[in-house]
Amino acid sequence: MAERMDWFKFEPLEWIKGNVQLLDQSQKGIYIELIARIWAEKGQLKNDRFLAQKISTEKHVLSDALECFFDLKIMYEKDGFLSVKFIDKQIKAHAFIIEQKRAAGRLGGRPSKKQTKANKNKKENKKEIKETTLTGSKENTHEEKKNEYDFEITNTLDITPLPENIKNLFVQWLAVRIAVHGALPPVAQDKQLEYLIKIPEKFRIESLNKAIRGTWKNINDVSKDKVSGNDETAAFRSTDGRN
Repeated sequence: MAERMDWFKFEPLEWIKGNVQLLDQSQKGIYIELIARIWAEKGQLKNDRFLAQKISTEKHVLSDALECFFDLKIMYEKDGFLSVKFIDKQIKAHAFIIEQKRAAGRLGGRPSKKQTKANKNKKENKKEIKETTLTGSKENTHEEKKNEYDFEITNTLDITPLPENIKNLFVQWLAVRIAVHGALPPVAQDKQLEYLIKIPEKFRIESLNKAIRGTWKNINDVSKDKVSGNDETAAFRSTDGRN
């Protein structure tokens, strides 16, 4: 995956049914222009005296539009920078996936034939890093991870008989899933947890990591693909929704 994304997810139904429909056509145009620039600036667009000129509009027109955006809670300003929550989530999800890719890349590769004892020790250190990065943080609890995001997370997670590192990964998958595919209510989250518990213990970490990296809509049991010899079918199953 490229480290830069040249597009962001746009949901027509959210646009048609959302508060943005309370804007007039001119304000909608300004809104789209600002969203594009916010995305290009990695989530924060400086609201300076040149902004109106940059988007080819009058300062008072931009000021009135921004006031509407803030009132409708479809945009916010912090420390002089404009941001949009759904863009924030997508950027955070993309950054997380990139970091996972980098971590996996650092742990890959073929060892040198002239590998010294020191290099072997480094390999052991990398193994420890892998356990921390790809199996769930050893330092942060799932409760701490939950506090990093602003979406609702099912309370069932707290009482589910899963190891802490699995719960941590589940929260990370939720962040990616919601950013890419939209909201997932607690009832639907519970179904995902039920399915996760049914996955053989030794395949849970791999299943969650693949769901995160592949931005899957649902968690899939990778052990089934290993048995069938088809490791690509899960990606297709994840797109059509599992009941």
